[in-house]
Amino acid sequence: MKSQKLADFLSSAAHLLDELGRPDDKAACEVLARAFQAKPDAEAKLVCSHIERAIAPGEHDGRMALLLETLPPLGRFIDAASLSKDLSHVSRALAAHSSGSLDVIVATAITSLLAPPPAKKTKPAASAEALADYEQRLRSALGTEPLFHAVLAEVKKDSTVTPAQASALALAIAGIPVKTKPKAWEAISARHATLVGGRARAKAEGNRTAA
Repeated sequence: MKSQKLADFLSSAAHLLDELGRPDDKAACEVLARAFQAKPDAEAKLVCSHIERAIAPGEHDGRMALLLETLPPLGRFIDAASLSKDLSHVSRALAAHSSGSLDVIVATAITSLLAPPPAKKTKPAASAEALADYEQRLRSALGTEPLFHAVLAEVKKDSTVTPAQASALALAIAGIPVKTKPKAWEAISARHATLVGGRARAKAEGNRTAA
């Protein structure tokens, strides 16, 4: 269930509790509703998890106990099974805080909910110097066995070489545009094989001419 629906329910419950002359219960429901209003399109269970994990030391204000007493009876008047289930998630999240201020816990949960996701760590790419060195060594080893395979194996083993960098090597050495590392290694190896084959044919023809 979306958080907004649970927030709407808590707001309605606050209005009902006000009519019943229970201002403290009303205020507690209004405070709790803020957490679900903060991210209305999120799943209510997600908001509950942030409430449960909130580390919020503060002076016990009694509102936590009020909610834990008030929510279960309210759940018995709900026909929608999904809403009743989410209220049980709320009760469990609140029960994780045996003491502390409800206002502080809700504020902490909201801060956590609205915090931007951690930035993805980008894998460092090979330096321009390293890439130039690889290109020069691969060019020098082309057509030479087994040196070429030793150099290529070293380049392939370097995890900092990105697909884009491997593609650049393939274009520079083999003149073939590719998009992936495997295709790049294939193109460079094919260029090497062409040179090896050409030299073998030239040698064979030379031997026949000499004979």
